[in-house]
Amino acid sequence: MRPITVLNGIVLGSCGSIFLGIAVTLLIFVLLGPENPSLQRELGPLTLYALIFLGLTLLSALAFVGQLLLKPWRWWAQAVMLAAATAAVWYLLP
Repeated sequence: MRPITVLNGIVLGSCGSIFLGIAVTLLIFVLLGPENPSLQRELGPLTLYALIFLGLTLLSALAFVGQLLLKPWRWWAQAVMLAAATAAVWYLLP
């Protein structure tokens, strides 16, 4: 396996696990939200973070498949994933 494919797999696994962790937390907040108003205030940002990492997961999966199958569009997918990851880091860091 080529090194860029391995790196894409690492990014895919990391983004996917972060998304799943945030999604489970979001589910718990939705279930407990009516009883606790402080959790309801966190639903907006938590939903946004879940969407950010869902997008990164999907883009990294696309780049991974493109690199794995040597598709002609693989470098475009790689560039879009890198741009999205850069934008996510720029947004999420204080």
